[in-house]
Amino acid sequence: MEPDMNATIRIGSKWIASFLAGVAGILTTIACGTSGDPIDPSLPPIDQLPAVVFIADRETDEVFELWLSAEAGAEITKLSGTMTPGGDVTDFKISPDGARVAYRADQETDGKDELFVNDIDGGTPVKVNGTLLGSQVADDFEWAPDNSRIAYRAQQDRVSEFDLYTVLPDGTSPERITEVIVDGGMATEFQWAPDVSRIAYRADQDVLNVFELYTSRPNGTGNVEVSAIAITGSDVRPGIAWATDSSVIAYIANQTNLAIDDVYNASPSGSTTVNISKITVDGRQVFEFDWSPNFTNFRRLAYTTNIFSPGAIVLYTAVINGTGTSVSGALPSGSNVDEFAWAPNATQLAYLANQDNPAVIELFTAFPNTINVFNVTGILLAGQNVVGFAWQPNSQRIAYLANQDIITSFELYTTLPIAIDTDVQVSGTLVSGGNVRTDFAWAPDSSLIAYRADQDTINVVELFTATATGARNTKISGDLVSGGNVDNFLWDPLSDGVAYLADEDTDGVFELYITLPNGSSSAKISGTMVSGGDVLPGYQWVP
Repeated sequence: MEPDMNATIRIGSKWIASFLAGVAGILTTIACGTSGDPIDPSLPPIDQLPAVVFIADRETDEVFELWLSAEAGAEITKLSGTMTPGGDVTDFKISPDGARVAYRADQETDGKDELFVNDIDGGTPVKVNGTLLGSQVADDFEWAPDNSRIAYRAQQDRVSEFDLYTVLPDGTSPERITEVIVDGGMATEFQWAPDVSRIAYRADQDVLNVFELYTSRPNGTGNVEVSAIAITGSDVRPGIAWATDSSVIAYIANQTNLAIDDVYNASPSGSTTVNISKITVDGRQVFEFDWSPNFTNFRRLAYTTNIFSPGAIVLYTAVINGTGTSVSGALPSGSNVDEFAWAPNATQLAYLANQDNPAVIELFTAFPNTINVFNVTGILLAGQNVVGFAWQPNSQRIAYLANQDIITSFELYTTLPIAIDTDVQVSGTLVSGGNVRTDFAWAPDSSLIAYRADQDTINVVELFTATATGARNTKISGDLVSGGNVDNFLWDPLSDGVAYLADEDTDGVFELYITLPNGSSSAKISGTMVSGGDVLPGYQWVP
């Protein structure tokens, strides 16, 4: 069945009024030649931006430690403890409230990665894991959303296998979450419930190499299997996800038919398990899934599946009882939905597909409960493709990267999500052979979009911001030394600044900088580096 482009759209009148008001505002700013971007005086002085935490070997070459930089680099504090010879910090995560930081390091014994916590403004770190029989805490440790505990997987009670634990941030009240596991079995992944009532994890806890889904209270009590695996050889596949209201967990498994990977939801207590996709043909499967971000108003799961044909992947949504809608319609054989994302307000989905032309990947939008599809990219010809997209946080526009106008160069565009021929180029005029990189990102307040590109000089990658309609485009990184490039960047959660990693001052020496989003002020915040020192990717703003 082909998508019905004339299908009736039935959606709330309040949403339509809100959306049209947003469209009107955008059109007004276009007509006035402005962007809706906050006027520069609204930006704080650069030394009032939040602190940034980063890993660097800034004191001793090849000894990577954890640092906090505040007041635009005027105050730099070491957050990790004294390293044993050969020791390094490998990764870290700041608590949601910004009060503490957890980090993983072989701080006490070279080669034994353990978990430590420190106050965000420094102090004495506390090791929070128990004595390890094996060599490491895994790198997927996570703070509870309410900051109350940290969950981590570790070879703590067994030499080779990983069990799941939680602990208070001060290292007290440790709890093992996984129950007695069959010899050789282990927990492979976990996820906190948004309301912190339970923690879900995937493990071959009962039968070796048969992975099932379990939940437990954070204190280790009430452990239950929720996936209802009943067929020998069945497995819960990697990838589990709580709905935003913590009422259900989604997962993919072949638990009804060994030849079919369906997507299911389960109640946290294990009392109910529902097959959402209800595939009936052997060899068909669900590939990716994602819950609506507004689960209160749109209680739906979006997923991709080849339910119609083994050679055509389509986009579905379904309510939690399994009543589904193919929102992309049935695609021709050889056409596929490549990736998708909910609008932040959950009223639409955007996806990439070669739906209209098998030789061209374009950007489409669809409503979550009806077949009504919009191709929102400009006219693309064979060899032209959209290679990435991102919703504006206010859901009014979508940014996408495509070689739409110059087949040899990828440029950045934005478009309205419900209208055709509203796309505008927001990246500046590229030097011959230049390209915008794929890691473009909207400011959290939707005012601007930041991107990296060799826009002015071929093979010199710099950092730029642009307004949502392209009315203003500004280079915000500093002047680069010969051979220098901006490697990556990260918006401040308040949209007041951008941090970026670059070998701006010395070719091959990567240091950390912050800049205002209009480029009027910038500062190097990683301080003076020892010879050979570098800041690693993965820095974070303190909330």
